[in-house]
Amino acid sequence: MCVFPNGSIIDLTSLGYHNQPRWKDIEPTKKDNYTYSYNPCFRFSLGNGACQDVQVCQSSKNDGQHFNCGRKVYFSGSGEKGLTNAIYDGDEGRKTNLTLECSPEDREPLLNITGEISKKYYVMTLKSRCACADLCRESHLSAGSVLVIFFMIGVSLYLVLGIIHSSLTRGAHGWELIPHHEFWADFPLLVRDGCVFVISGCKPETAYERI
Repeated sequence: MCVFPNGSIIDLTSLGYHNQPRWKDIEPTKKDNYTYSYNPCFRFSLGNGACQDVQVCQSSKNDGQHFNCGRKVYFSGSGEKGLTNAIYDGDEGRKTNLTLECSPEDREPLLNITGEISKKYYVMTLKSRCACADLCRESHLSAGSVLVIFFMIGVSLYLVLGIIHSSLTRGAHGWELIPHHEFWADFPLLVRDGCVFVISGCKPETAYERI
C-alpha cells in the first residue's frame, strides 16, 4: 500500500493471492533462461531454495534454481502522470523495479516483465485500475473486527431501545430501566451454576430430604 502526502492511496491488496503467486513462471520480453513469478502484497514460496516468503521470484529453466528478487518493498514517486514505482529488495543485492501504471478502464491487471536488464536488477510493469490512487482502496478490518463492531452496535441498540421502552411503557426508574434486568441480575449466578455443572462432569445435583 502506497500513501501519498495528500492522503490518497494506491492499494494492490485485491490483486494478490494468498500463499501462491498471482503470476507464475512468466516469460520476460528480454529473452533469457529464466521465468519470473510475482504476487502483490502477499508473500509466497516456490521450491525448497531461496524463494521462501517472497513477492518476486526468478526461476532457472536449466536447473530449476530459484532466486529471491523481492521480499521487502518500498514506493517511490508521487503518482504524477499515473506512474508510481514499487521497489522490491531481494537477496544478494537483487532488486526489482515495478512500475505501476494507472489504467482506470482495465478491470483485469496486466503484468509485463522485461526481465534482468543489468546484473541482479529486474524490471516489470503492472497496468491496472488498482495502480490508480483510491480506485481499489479497501478496508483492512479482519472478520473478527467486523464481528466485534456489529456486536457493539447490537448491544448499544439493545440498551438504548430497551431503556426507552421500559421508561415509556412501564414508567421504570434506575436499574429497572435496563431491559430484562432480572435476567442480567441473575446472570453471574447462572454462569457459576453452568461452570459447576461442567466441572462435575455434567451430572445433575442430587438433593436428599430427611423425613
